[in-house]
Amino acid sequence: MLWSELVRQGSRTEYQLLNTNRKLRRTDSIAKEKENQQRNMTRKELRTDSIVKEKENRQRNMTRKELLTDSEVN
Repeated sequence: MLWSELVRQGSRTEYQLLNTNRKLRRTDSIAKEKENQQRNMTRKELRTDSIVKEKENRQRNMTRKELLTDSEVN
C-alpha cells in the first residue's frame, strides 16, 4: 500500500470513529431525555396523587364536621 493510501485509510477510520462517537452521544442524550421525561411524569403523578389525597381528606373532614354539627343539633 502506498503512503497516501495508508493516510486516506487512517483518515477514513478516524472519520468513522468520530461518526460512531457522535451517534453514541446522540443516543445517550436521547436516553437521558427519556429518563428525564419519565422522572417528570412520576413527579406529576405523585403530585396529582397528593392533591387527590388532600381533596379526599378535606371532604372527609367536612363530612365529620357536618356529622358533628348534626349530632349537636339533635
